[in-house]
Amino acid sequence: CGEEIDSLWYALDVFVPGLDLKQEDRCLIATRDEAWPWRAFSVIYEILGAIVTPIMLLSVTGMLRRYIER
Repeated sequence: CGEEIDSLWYALDVFVPGLDLKQEDRCLIATRDEAWPWRAFSVIYEILGAIVTPIMLLSVTGMLRRYIER
């Protein structure tokens, strides 16, 4: 996609569920037929994000709760 997107923001847009930075709309790898490995990697990356993001949020809130209770 070249200069249309910023790679960091694109990665966050795909990884974090519910976060819409409009980067994924600018560059759709999934529309190209020859890019099936990239589509597979993108799906795995999104699933990983759906698992890691809630775990990270629960960990941070748990640490904050312990810090505040001190």
